[in-house]
Amino acid sequence: NADNGQNDSFGFSYSRRTGKIGLDLGASMEKDNGSKADTAGTIGLTYQGNGDYAMARYLWVTPEFNPALGIVPWKDRRGGYLFYENGRQFRKGALRETYFSTSASEFRTYDGILQENGFESDLSARFSNNMEIELSKVRYTYNGSLDDTFSLGLGINVTNRFKQFRVFAQNGTQNDKPSRFYGF
Repeated sequence: NADNGQNDSFGFSYSRRTGKIGLDLGASMEKDNGSKADTAGTIGLTYQGNGDYAMARYLWVTPEFNPALGIVPWKDRRGGYLFYENGRQFRKGALRETYFSTSASEFRTYDGILQENGFESDLSARFSNNMEIELSKVRYTYNGSLDDTFSLGLGINVTNRFKQFRVFAQNGTQNDKPSRFYGF
């Protein structure tokens, strides 16, 4: 803390799952000598079943939250995100496995300034010939800078982690600048 005085912290967490529905929450409070208490916390609701997983989460970190024993990557932040994923496997036919995920978030400072806003979606399909195709779209704004990319990947012999080959291409904008990436 700034005045080298005593810093006291307190926190709790709770998690509960009933069937396919889960709830988790947690909060922390810290206080320096002579200052008001600052807080951070989260609450999340999940669903998991039949190849689906979904989550909705809200979190906050007050501007002056600074516990003496902890790393806080974001301060002055509140907002939430949504996440969904689905994976399926098939025993017959040309299509053997599919995976889809998508997420969206929005976070602002306590003064209402946008910190993060956007979405990301991924789709992949693995075929009986052991090839895989992957597609991804990302569109986020971070502190006013745009990331907007599209990615395409192709994998061969993907179930053998020692003898597989993958190629990957990404094109778009990162940090407001044109960006391309190619890999294998």
